Amino acid sequence: MNLDLLRVVNTGDKPLILRHDGKGDVTIEPGRNRILLAEYAYISFGDPRAINAGKDKAREVEFKNARTLWGYYPGVYPEAAWEGTGVTVEGDEVGPFKPQYECYDMDDQRVFMVLDDPDGSLTAAATGMPTLEQSDAIEQAALHAQIAAQQRQIDELRNLILMREENVPGVGPAPQFEVPDVDLGEEDDDEDEDDDEEEEPEPESKPTAKAKAKTVMPTKKAAAKRAAPKAQPKPGAEIPKAPDNEPPVTADNPGTTRVGGR
Repeated sequence: MNLDLLRVVNTGDKPLILRHDGKGDVTIEPGRNRILLAEYAYISFGDPRAINAGKDKAREVEFKNARTLWGYYPGVYPEAAWEGTGVTVEGDEVGPFKPQYECYDMDDQRVFMVLDDPDGSLTAAATGMPTLEQSDAIEQAALHAQIAAQQRQIDELRNLILMREENVPGVGPAPQFEVPDVDLGEEDDDEDEDDDEEEEPEPESKPTAKAKAKTVMPTKKAAAKRAAPKAQPKPGAEIPKAPDNEPPVTADNPGTTRVGGR
């Protein structure tokens, strides 16, 4: 349904004012018609493409908003005041609030807005769109079908598990689920110890040029002291004398081990 443009006819006896915040208001005199953007009719009379789908009650919202736009508030005015005449509230006559209009597309086909067709039955007859009752029935049928499919899957799985547990021929054994090991942290400690054992000592780094520059060089005096030859002991100075009562060392009497013994 292409509704870019609509021809709006004022069938009442009062000027029909269609409001639009972005494009400005349009007034249609009684008995006259104007071709307007469909947005004007959607705002004032409700978008006929809106449907109720699940929790999204788009068509009901369109109907409520359109009636509020024309000054009707449920609970404040009786329902008869929406379309009827001669309705009084606190002694004052009110209604009808419903605007008098008709909408046509560019092919001169009647377009039933939400205010004309709250449940969508007229629109469904003209365009094939489902009515509110049909939408609810389709939604309920789809929900029941989904629940039934899930229940079948559950039953098939339960039967398969029972057959496996009873070792029915042609059915594989029941699945065995391994209990995962609980990591208490001991294994990590062992791995850390192994890592410590396997670690090789890092090679000593060679001194850098900067480190070499910081090496303290010996002074000339210390170098000369280190290079000077050490004093040799005098001959016989370190050889102790044998005691007077010790027998002389001979080939027949090598009984002493004293250094320098006779």
